[in-house]
Amino acid sequence: MLLDDLKQAIMDHNIIEIKYDKDPLTRIIEPHTIGINLKRNIVLSAYQIAGYSSSDKIKEWKLFDIKKIKSYKIFNQIFDIRKKEGFNPYPSKKMFVRIIQQIK
Repeated sequence: MLLDDLKQAIMDHNIIEIKYDKDPLTRIIEPHTIGINLKRNIVLSAYQIAGYSSSDKIKEWKLFDIKKIKSYKIFNQIFDIRKKEGFNPYPSKKMFVRIIQQIK
């Protein structure tokens, strides 16, 4: 199941390739946090390192509604927490009303 696989990838620091929403190509991401947002959707906070971006901003933090993840592949490749890129282990209540899984 997607949610369980994403939680495990966060715990293991695994890079993920996703096909998101109606994007024509895939994205490569480093997942850091899964939580419930103000709209009560389950969302994934991840640092995108490669692939497609509708904003043309590839290397930056992105928030993904997991209902819009069409397919995914988890790689054995491990990443480090993106502290210098602004990872915040205490996200604001505006982003998440509840954390489901967070990188450690």
